[in-house]
Amino acid sequence: RLRDDEKIIHLVRHAKGAHNAAAEFDYSAYKREDLEDALLTEEGIEQCFLLAEESEFLADAVELVVVSPMNRTIQTAVYGFPNLLGRVPWIARPEVRETMGQHPCDRMVPVSQKIANYPDVDFKALDDSDRDEAYYSYNDRREPLDDIEIRGRTFIEWLRSRPEKEIVIVTHSGFLLTFVNRVLRDYAMDFSERHGEEFRNAELRSFVVKM
Repeated sequence: RLRDDEKIIHLVRHAKGAHNAAAEFDYSAYKREDLEDALLTEEGIEQCFLLAEESEFLADAVELVVVSPMNRTIQTAVYGFPNLLGRVPWIARPEVRETMGQHPCDRMVPVSQKIANYPDVDFKALDDSDRDEAYYSYNDRREPLDDIEIRGRTFIEWLRSRPEKEIVIVTHSGFLLTFVNRVLRDYAMDFSERHGEEFRNAELRSFVVKM
């Protein structure tokens, strides 16, 4: 039984996206404009179906789904946790998006498009603009790890404010590496170094955190 100051969080990296597939052959593909806010590949969708089978036991326990506002994370959540649609709140949080700058796959399309495509997700925390100002604030550089850590600590405070005790969070490999190793290790019980290793596509890792 969880204590009042404890929560269970299930961290998930999104399934394979078009940018991941393209970069397997050419790393510079991350800079392709046609991969803006990349979608999942067919292989990625299949990974989500496996995730859905593996995580079915969570259906009765999870009280909240948090997603990065990028297409690939929302798709992963929709395909990977279909039993939670319409049953618990789904909230997009800007703090858990991927490292920003330089890579169009990490640049958001307008939120208005997402509201139309994902009616079950609450996008109120995002700036509804045609231009992804946060992404462009980094111009020709990638977002520093210190900035990602700040986002992670802001997110922890937001989690602390939520009443839900068991939460699924679908996010990205870059964010996860910094969040887990720089932030979550301060809160997670029984943390080990293997918890901080890079996540595979559609991988889920669960933590009990004391907040």
